[in-house]
Amino acid sequence: MKKHILFLFIIFSFNVINAQKIISAGTFLDNKVSYVGKTVTLWVMYSNSANGNQLRATGGGYNGSLQELWKGFDFIEEPSEGISINIPNKFFDNGGALLPNVSNGGSFLATVYVYKGHNHKFEPKNGYKYSESENGISLELVSIKRR
Repeated sequence: MKKHILFLFIIFSFNVINAQKIISAGTFLDNKVSYVGKTVTLWVMYSNSANGNQLRATGGGYNGSLQELWKGFDFIEEPSEGISINIPNKFFDNGGALLPNVSNGGSFLATVYVYKGHNHKFEPKNGYKYSESENGISLELVSIKRR
């Protein structure tokens, strides 16, 4: 009997330790630079009408040949504050299976990696091309799920 209780405690402890804390919009916006190099979870809203396409679809083109791999989101707590999240190509593979299947919009928990650089990246044939920026803080999607 004691072995079963210990086993359940270990599973519970592991899940609590690995739970990602949700960073509020205000906290993130006021301290963006302090999150550079870290992975954080933000509560965001996606709206199809504001972005022009379904979440699982890549955006239009850039110079007629490069696909945009970013989406515009709004913070739930600060809807007037929009953010762009760069989405790695793997999220669009297999019909976008790693992204929630939404056509109109909704609220999501987006886990993102925060880095210093240009806010949008594009997928050229030879891989990602980042633009350096001293002031720009960018977000790259790690995972996303419905709230």
